[in-house]
Amino acid sequence: MPSSWTMLDADAAKDPAARAKVTKMAERAGVNPDQFLNSITTRAEVMAIDLAGGSSFAENINLSPVPTASLPTEKQLTAAIKTFSGAPHTFSRITTPLGAGVQESYTLKAGLHSVQGVMMFVPNGQGALSTIAVSTTSRERATELAGEVARSLRAA
Repeated sequence: MPSSWTMLDADAAKDPAARAKVTKMAERAGVNPDQFLNSITTRAEVMAIDLAGGSSFAENINLSPVPTASLPTEKQLTAAIKTFSGAPHTFSRITTPLGAGVQESYTLKAGLHSVQGVMMFVPNGQGALSTIAVSTTSRERATELAGEVARSLRAA
């Protein structure tokens, strides 16, 4: 994770420094800060986000547990991406320090932005999976960040 990014979780709403950063980002994006923070903390167990960036879109990485140990097939992952109106691109199998995973790149329209993302299903080191979604406005950047995340995975 880039050093300028901020880690957010359900406790972020209680942290004045995190709230101040989120408020600035929400205002740049033209969104209510409380709704923005609520959407961040309810979508993922943990989110790393570039709140220091100067644009109205903040690059981010979301991590959520998945209640299964079975990797999705390409068809299942493509269907999952389509449920949030994403346009799937490239499916691939990946290897992480915790074992085999899968990922698929996608494009998603979010307001004025064309979000380029990578959704990964990876082992969490505890016999189950986690889903990790990387979102940027550049396909190359999304692929780069997803690779860095996959290489850095460790058991909690």
